[in-house]
Amino acid sequence: MSPAPEPLTLSHPAGEGAICFADRAPADMAWYDVRWRANVDLQEFSFEISGAEGVTQVGAARTVPPRNFGGRIDASGIVSWKDHPQVLRRNPHLSGGAVESTLARHPIAGETGMVVLRLRMDPDVLATDAGARFDGVHATYTTGDGEQGQTQVATQQVFKTGRCS
Repeated sequence: MSPAPEPLTLSHPAGEGAICFADRAPADMAWYDVRWRANVDLQEFSFEISGAEGVTQVGAARTVPPRNFGGRIDASGIVSWKDHPQVLRRNPHLSGGAVESTLARHPIAGETGMVVLRLRMDPDVLATDAGARFDGVHATYTTGDGEQGQTQVATQQVFKTGRCS
């Protein structure tokens, strides 16, 4: 018999991601590259970046569900914050009109979604050889039974201006 899965699981495509901006990055960006799955009913959950240098998360994370309940999400990206609602709405795999704050969500067992984070970059750090970065996304949750827990996923995300090398 295999052990029960964690109440909340996170996933991220494998490998380090480097995002390069030719000239300068938008002031606020929507980054969406982490998926979540509730394996039990949750009263609440939240997401934050971890290990950040030159990157700040602004406000609470948002989440967007797939078109089909519990479905897989094959979407990821980064766009300016002001454009993210339109970009997500146009994706045929997402219920883009259902983007909402994680503070308002109470996922049930089997539900899935994609985390949407509002990020603000320090332009001086973006211009360095190392770039701005964060190494993961950390989630905290409370189950329907009141159990509290946390989980995380590594992202190794790097942002730079100019050429990436």
